[in-house]
Amino acid sequence: MPSVIIADPDPTSRKALMLWLVYKMGVDEIVQVADGEELIKQIEIAVPDIILMDWDLPHRPPLEYCQDVQLNHSALQWVILSVNGIVSEEARCWFPWFLQKGASPEAIFSLLKKVIRTFPDPLPW
Repeated sequence: MPSVIIADPDPTSRKALMLWLVYKMGVDEIVQVADGEELIKQIEIAVPDIILMDWDLPHRPPLEYCQDVQLNHSALQWVILSVNGIVSEEARCWFPWFLQKGASPEAIFSLLKKVIRTFPDPLPW
């Protein structure tokens, strides 16, 4: 089962995603961070398989975080979360997985299944 970092400044959003991943998807390796600097520090400790990242992380433009990390960890799968669904075309070139915050549970489950299935020995759903 892949490991996940949830990077979101909103603690309620982080908790909701964490509960969804644990109870609906069976993911058991989850770390939560509130900003991009914490994200970078956590990646230095242990590189996850998947990063669920809010597109509005504080401190730096989110694409900078992604590009910096992706250069050294190209196997990472990123799921970009956006409140309004607006993400730059440049970001869409870098990252294939996007999810609008507030999406239906079915949409979340469907997208996360696709991401998790990119790993060896995914869950059998």
